[in-house]
Amino acid sequence: MKFSVKSVRMTVILAALCVLGYEAPSIQAQTATEKLTTAKEVLARYVEVTGGLEKYKDIKGMSQEATMSIAQAGVEGKMEMKYAGTDRLLVNVDMGAAGTESSGIFDGTGWSESAMTGTRLVTGKELEQLKSQMDMRQYYEPEAVYKDMELLDEVDVNGQACYTLKLTRQSGSVEEEFYSVESGLKLKSKMTAETAMGALPIEVFYDEYKEYSGLQFPKVMTQKLPNGMEILFTLNKFELNPKFDDSEFEFPEGVKKLVEKQKKNSN
Repeated sequence: MKFSVKSVRMTVILAALCVLGYEAPSIQAQTATEKLTTAKEVLARYVEVTGGLEKYKDIKGMSQEATMSIAQAGVEGKMEMKYAGTDRLLVNVDMGAAGTESSGIFDGTGWSESAMTGTRLVTGKELEQLKSQMDMRQYYEPEAVYKDMELLDEVDVNGQACYTLKLTRQSGSVEEEFYSVESGLKLKSKMTAETAMGALPIEVFYDEYKEYSGLQFPKVMTQKLPNGMEILFTLNKFELNPKFDDSEFEFPEGVKKLVEKQKKNSN
């Protein structure tokens, strides 16, 4: 597959959601001097060092604003994301001369609209993966989202020893997460993004954790694609549990027509 700015655009939503990290069941987290022996312990420690279990349980929605840059393509832009549960998502991306794109989920229906790829409904594995990433049960009931959670060998990530977690979702998709042995923070994730152009393996690196609304989140994320292209995200605004109106998530007119056509064909 030839990767371009066009294919890069398909992975932006997952990058926005990756900032959430993971939460584990309510078990006693370990200190940095204790050797962790299970995936649950690693996840619980991450929750503790970034704000605590109750803070994560209280997440009902969020909004983000970030700048984006792709040095290899000479592209700079910005991204805005609004999230209010698994059936309410809106991501707006403006990549300057490369064009704009809006994507989201409303009442369980996924969609995407851009000048480059047109207007379409997001379905199949692509929609399934997106909804799974948005499923808040991964924070307080991970067994409902993951059918397997493994702690693998320690590896080096940017000079830091990290626990490697292999997380298999109920759908069968597999992700790897890398958490610093010393700080407990997540430094890297690996996954295969399901896109309209096929499966796309990506890596995301997390840096410069800052406090937002009482929780620690990475201010800088670098998304790496197989062809060496990198997308740098810098978080400028992050708000937990903002007040949204349903009208903010409703379908654009072009998407409404596709939804109506789909309903007619299914009758």
